[in-house]
Amino acid sequence: MTPVSGSLVFFLPGPGESGPSQSERRVSTAFSMPAQFEAWMRVKHGSSPLGALISFQATIVLSGVQARVTFRSRVNKTERPLEEVAMQLPIVPSGQRMVRPGHSLRGLPREARTMLRLLDREGRPLSETRDLGAYADGVHEVEIPFSVDTTAVAWVTARDWSERRGPRVRLSGELIFTKGLDARLDFPAAGARETDGTRIQLIGPGTTLYSAEKTLEGSLPGSSWVSIQFIDSEGNPIGDEVLVGRCVVV
Repeated sequence: MTPVSGSLVFFLPGPGESGPSQSERRVSTAFSMPAQFEAWMRVKHGSSPLGALISFQATIVLSGVQARVTFRSRVNKTERPLEEVAMQLPIVPSGQRMVRPGHSLRGLPREARTMLRLLDREGRPLSETRDLGAYADGVHEVEIPFSVDTTAVAWVTARDWSERRGPRVRLSGELIFTKGLDARLDFPAAGARETDGTRIQLIGPGTTLYSAEKTLEGSLPGSSWVSIQFIDSEGNPIGDEVLVGRCVVV
């Protein structure tokens, strides 16, 4: 291996082949991530004049997102000959669980039904309203599929380059919950017009999950063009592939 000294940058093609260059690039895409809401509720009516007590514990199960980095020998995939190699970094693994802090609700009307829906911080519904019925004493479980607004981010930094294997880059990722997630519990009493309810924050807007850094290399001589594509847990593309640039020494 013959390493090359000097500063490494990503060069973007531009007019006159003098496009902008940076040693680090940020790539992002906004998308709606499928997820599963799981709730555990313990109901205790008892004889308290304050009404029933509900202990509420929720977990969010995420479907996952990955960043796929492709090293190519040409900037245009239609050009021949073309050599390429692709590697992936899990930003959020499929099935990752976010256990939320527990909550207790007191003073609920007797014989009231329990209505549950998920919404973002702006009040936009993320699921249909689920009628959970009138709960008796005991433990009850609920599962609701939904989708939540997120932004996937990948940070790519040029590390080094050699004639034998081309560039080596450092990759890290983030998943940002752009509008957050709340649960709305309503308890309409029998024959009543008004709804007695509460709203519980599950994920605050701007909450971010971080992936571990990973070093990747093209392993192909001349594979200097680097692109990124976000994909879901089944390998389906999320957004368009983005050209990070050609890794060169300056």
